[in-house]
Amino acid sequence: GSVNKEGDTMNYIKIYFIGISLIAFLFFSNCTSNLNPVSQESSTLTEPDRDTIVFSANDHQRTGWHISIHYDKNVTHRISEGPTDTAPAWLPDKRWIYFVRSDSQQVSRIWKMRYNGENKQPISPEIRDCRSMDISPIEERIAFSAEVDGESHIFICDYDGSNLRQLTTGNLISATGAVNYFHPTWHWDEQSILIEYRLIDDNKSGVANIDPNGTLIRTYPEIEDLKPSHPKWSPTSDEFVFVSNSDSLSYIYRINGNGTDLVKLTDEHSSSEPDWSFNGNRIIYVLHQGDALNYVMSMNRDSSDKKFLIVSSAQISNPDW
Repeated sequence: GSVNKEGDTMNYIKIYFIGISLIAFLFFSNCTSNLNPVSQESSTLTEPDRDTIVFSANDHQRTGWHISIHYDKNVTHRISEGPTDTAPAWLPDKRWIYFVRSDSQQVSRIWKMRYNGENKQPISPEIRDCRSMDISPIEERIAFSAEVDGESHIFICDYDGSNLRQLTTGNLISATGAVNYFHPTWHWDEQSILIEYRLIDDNKSGVANIDPNGTLIRTYPEIEDLKPSHPKWSPTSDEFVFVSNSDSLSYIYRINGNGTDLVKLTDEHSSSEPDWSFNGNRIIYVLHQGDALNYVMSMNRDSSDKKFLIVSSAQISNPDW
């Protein structure tokens, strides 16, 4: 009798763990993608489509910061070796990816590679502390931030790195000149570039719109109290999303280009780095929930229909859709 009871107990334990494993498998297969080592040769990757996302990830224990792409159906592949590859951005046709590779002294260069990680090559001269980049949709230009004399400024160049020039100056926003500029984003008609600015002396931040020659079009006093960062123009309309950073909490907002109709899109207090789908109907963003996991979420532009796209223990940054 005792043998049968012992056997029954072991069977119940086995069934319990099988059930738990099955639930976990179903959950993660439906809404997540783990950043494990690449499961197939990068040269065999299928061509990206409009739903393919590129992003940087830091798995700490293996390769540091590297570039990965995420396909629909929860398939993620690492396509760069790291350990300091960040700020990826698609070319409009999604056949090439531009990214920043830095050394331990924060000396950076912009590189490009095919979507499968092949044909890596630098296209820019050495620059300092390049943190963000955006690709123009029409005229084959790159906007990025880099450090000059201890301050971060916005530059543009052609796809091949030629015609490099600085757009911002210290007195563009402040008479004192002590300003850092980050996160440029092209308007869909390429007539303007949104940028984030931070006044060094009083820790004030905001968003400004400049033309491709570096002339100030306007600032956005309507959102200064929110301490905005990471602005991103819609690819189809005159509106943009940004991250608020007031009270040490971060949320995603949307606002028209003329400063009207401010809308809060997320209630999760650690939402950041938004980007748009190709048609402007959906938005992705990074979410950190304090549970040792990092997420890439998607939602409609009105904040409805939130979905998990990627869940990982690796740190995730710079998603580009």
